[in-house]
Amino acid sequence: MRVTHEAMVGRQLDDLTAVSVERAGRSLDELDAAAAATPSGKEVELWVWVRRVFTGAVAAGVYGPDSPYEDVSLEQDLHRTFSSATMTFLLSIAPSLLPAAHIARERLVHSFATYFAASGPLRGSALVRARLAILQAYGIAAPDIARFETVNGFGVILNVLPTAFWTIWHVFSNADLLADIRDEAERFLGGKRSLGEQAKPEEAMPILASTVTEVLRYHVAGAATRMAMQDHVLANQYFLKKDSVIQMPNRVPHFDAAIWGPDADTFDAYLFGRPDEKKVHAAAFRSWGGGANLCPGRVYATRLVAMMVRGFDIRPGGEEGKGWEEPGEDEGNAVVVVTQPRDKVVVRVTRREGV
Repeated sequence: MRVTHEAMVGRQLDDLTAVSVERAGRSLDELDAAAAATPSGKEVELWVWVRRVFTGAVAAGVYGPDSPYEDVSLEQDLHRTFSSATMTFLLSIAPSLLPAAHIARERLVHSFATYFAASGPLRGSALVRARLAILQAYGIAAPDIARFETVNGFGVILNVLPTAFWTIWHVFSNADLLADIRDEAERFLGGKRSLGEQAKPEEAMPILASTVTEVLRYHVAGAATRMAMQDHVLANQYFLKKDSVIQMPNRVPHFDAAIWGPDADTFDAYLFGRPDEKKVHAAAFRSWGGGANLCPGRVYATRLVAMMVRGFDIRPGGEEGKGWEEPGEDEGNAVVVVTQPRDKVVVRVTRREGV
């Protein structure tokens, strides 16, 4: 964990996200070309599109140009079969009962074995090189290193995707919020169509940054698991015996009115950006590790959404005049700590005029 943290701060994080933003920019250029081909714009299923663009972008930042996830079929293996079957894998069910999931996992393992054998990390990030070095230092065999990295895709990629989806959905479905964030983008980006290497909208665009943080609060899922290191009485009421396992559902503190105020069960994009914002204990915010261990993946979401807000209009697809509809939350995937959308969201994407 220490080497992972050291590889995800400062210049290393800036380098990693710069590659991710450049890769996402290519995807947005492709979308731009498709949207320009017809006056009505390009129609896409938002979750599928976000999943592909952000998987490619994040994986390129971590693994470099030789990223296994440049293969669309492997990206689909990760999302459609392997990740959704994780809890079943933990039960050690015979492969014959889960053939698709086992095949998907082995294809990913094979792709990472090829990646490491071909010295792919040399063109990757400090993160993947640091992980490889520590595993080799402890004598982990090459086939097992590939398996370690296959599972790392969960932490590296899977929680970024719903964060990006919900941020895009909340921003573009709320005209006032969209206008405010576009004002921030105009001041921050000026006439540029993409982010520069040193651009940090998570610092210069406080409303967008607040929106991303609120997505992490409002759409949280899963539970934090800890072990009691010694006997302890919590709040003079609960006895925690040494070596017992404590599970803490993340939604409980995230929707506690005593912590967040009387509107805790309402999405408030401006919650974390107000000058008079009440100081909340770090432990009350549980997304992506919680406390002081927030995953830097939120930086990806903020920077890439900033590019989309600046350059594109996104409206509901399908029949003319159809409004935005809340897709609901799918809480069935135990791997992610940000809920995925339950229903399909078809949108029409066009390049903004004059941008």
